Amino acid sequence: MLIALVAGCSGEKAGTPVDTKKENKSQNNNAANTPKLFVIQNKEKSVMRSMTGVTSIVADNQGQLFAQKGKGALYTLKNKKWEAVNKKVNALYGTPTGLYYTRSTKKNNNVLFRYSGSEKAIPSKDIIDVASSRSQTYVLRAKEGKTTVLALNNDKLSSFGGGQIKDIEVVGNTLLAVKNNGSLFSANNGNWNSMKTNNVIAVDGYGSTTVALRKLKSGKTKAFLYNNNKWSALPGQDIIDIAVDASGIIYCLRKDKKVFYVENDKLKGIGINGVSNLNSTPRGKVLAY
Repeated sequence: MLIALVAGCSGEKAGTPVDTKKENKSQNNNAANTPKLFVIQNKEKSVMRSMTGVTSIVADNQGQLFAQKGKGALYTLKNKKWEAVNKKVNALYGTPTGLYYTRSTKKNNNVLFRYSGSEKAIPSKDIIDVASSRSQTYVLRAKEGKTTVLALNNDKLSSFGGGQIKDIEVVGNTLLAVKNNGSLFSANNGNWNSMKTNNVIAVDGYGSTTVALRKLKSGKTKAFLYNNNKWSALPGQDIIDIAVDASGIIYCLRKDKKVFYVENDKLKGIGINGVSNLNSTPRGKVLAY
């Protein structure tokens, strides 16, 4: 599916003859140079047009796409067009409980908001990450060099525990936390348990499939699968991003900006290149852009 962007004015003076060949060539070049957004599921991909200057693209729990552009301008996809939402955000999070973003107010930095056509402020500040299952949302707050995980219930935050955490993710119903030192922990019934790995850069998953991206002693980066309380190396190296779809298929973005999926202990190309990010969505699709 191709997303049409709203056309801008050409700047031609009224009454000035237009060179249609030159105009068509210019339009074709613009279309070719516009960054692409790929939506992946079950090893199948569809392609649409993104926007220049995009820093993040996510989906909310209804499948609606949102993009953060430039210095924080928020856009959403409506009727195959990217439309401005008239909000400036610091960070954007698409979760199973909805779309969240942080932005600065006159009094505080990184205040949390939930958005569903209109925004709802959550009393908060210094929020640096958001993750959720279908029923529970968690946020990560950084204050004076310390981080704390908070649970969000009825638009109120309460302490969940944990410290020195740089990234959180929910896989299935389990909260995962990457510590500042690269170790990985899971939270069950309020207890934090080590997942017995280190040098973790990022973690992702869907359902019962959990994948971690680690930096090896050699300096290379590699993906690992967690199964039956054990880690096993996935094929390939120089992996810079990972994502998992609703079928449990693992996708890897390599340093050369090519996307692969894992099958029979091999990396198989999906025909996507020139992208810098992978994001899994609440409904189990993967965005590559």
